[in-house]
Amino acid sequence: MAKKKKKLSDKARLRAFFQDAADGKRFREPVCRHFGDCGGCEFQDVPYREQCDLKRRVFAFIREAVDGDFRERAEALRPDDPEAAEALVRKADSLGALLDGVPVGLVESPREFGYRQRMDYVFAFGKAGLRRVNRHRQVVELAECPLLGEQAFSVVRKAHDLAVAAGLESYDYMRHTGELRYFVVRQSRNGQVLLSLVSKTTGARESVLRILQRLLDDGDIASGHWLLAPGLGDVSFGERLDGVGAEWIAEEMNGTTLRIGPNTFFQSNPAVAEQAYAAIRDFAPADGRVLDMYSGVGSIGLTISPGAGEVVLVENVPDNVRLAEINIRENRRENVALVIDDAARYLVELAGPGGAEPADSGGAEPAASHDAGPAGPTGGRPDMVVVNPPRPGVHDDGMAAIRRLAPEKLAYLSCNPFTLLRNLADIADGYRLRSVTVYDMFPETRHFETLALLERA
Repeated sequence: MAKKKKKLSDKARLRAFFQDAADGKRFREPVCRHFGDCGGCEFQDVPYREQCDLKRRVFAFIREAVDGDFRERAEALRPDDPEAAEALVRKADSLGALLDGVPVGLVESPREFGYRQRMDYVFAFGKAGLRRVNRHRQVVELAECPLLGEQAFSVVRKAHDLAVAAGLESYDYMRHTGELRYFVVRQSRNGQVLLSLVSKTTGARESVLRILQRLLDDGDIASGHWLLAPGLGDVSFGERLDGVGAEWIAEEMNGTTLRIGPNTFFQSNPAVAEQAYAAIRDFAPADGRVLDMYSGVGSIGLTISPGAGEVVLVENVPDNVRLAEINIRENRRENVALVIDDAARYLVELAGPGGAEPADSGGAEPAASHDAGPAGPTGGRPDMVVVNPPRPGVHDDGMAAIRRLAPEKLAYLSCNPFTLLRNLADIADGYRLRSVTVYDMFPETRHFETLALLERA
């Protein structure tokens, strides 16, 4: 009997598509000396317009792959559970009908290089940089990084030199020995730089704080943080133990000031992100009630709020929650409220009977639900729901709750087009797709964000 071929993951299928599609287009001279060794970039040798064309065309490939997944699962289920099989076929048909005739738009990045608001540089095996191409156990020592601006990268190099001079040992994530794990740098477009040093133990305290203070005194950074990550997992975030300078830096987007801390989520390409947020704002119903799920520091909800009647942010990651509260207050958005809860659980509770309590979506432990701000969340059906979930997408029960709530409009911004389409298939028969747009927030890589705007049919 022939051995069944193992199915590729979404990530592997996406990588294979881009590798094949880029063949014959690699005729440009890379700008970085590390290209080909460092895994941070994939397409520096592909002209930017060709990169954008690949990202526009990949959506059709993903649509076909998701449709095929539904139908393949249906065939496997048909002998034992014909009803479940037919439900999957209907889901595939509904998704196809939703997408048919809707062209895929694309928004290019204004900057091909130097666009990154954040970079995480690993410090391992005596080297500070990024992983080697397809070699997780090897690190490429970087002398330059065109994805990040020169100012921020020079801060990383200086911090590295100071760490070496202080005798801080790099962390060996294979043997779990050493001390300093990551240099994480963030830079806002107004030039403010935030640097986090991530260590394995508290023994690095004196050296880390001395390095951060030196960088602050020299005017290299505005905000410095010491983060502790004691576990075995390879992570570039951790508990904030101490710091120097300002608690956060600020980014201006669409007339809103957004504070950014060491552990808060924020889009890596603000120039493209604010265009996506503006598209959601322009799509929102005037004076309507809007739910902003997985709201982070409030980037999308605060962008929408000047023209909305009420905006409810839903977030449960403590670092995001704290800055969302500050951003609401500092921007004086009295029609914005904050609910601290798991997004899918909140949707299920709001929608009422018809679905089970979802499992936690992962990440930080959710705090008890409460509201902040003078408006306070109210019950009833929202006029619009905005979702910007992590890579796994919206929990199935969350999508079922959106279907029961039946908002007039839905905006779904996704970093994973596979889960985007799978989620949309759950509500496809009740909505029509107004537009689907690829936002190239990550030039030189295969990554992108997709925004789908839908209206209730």
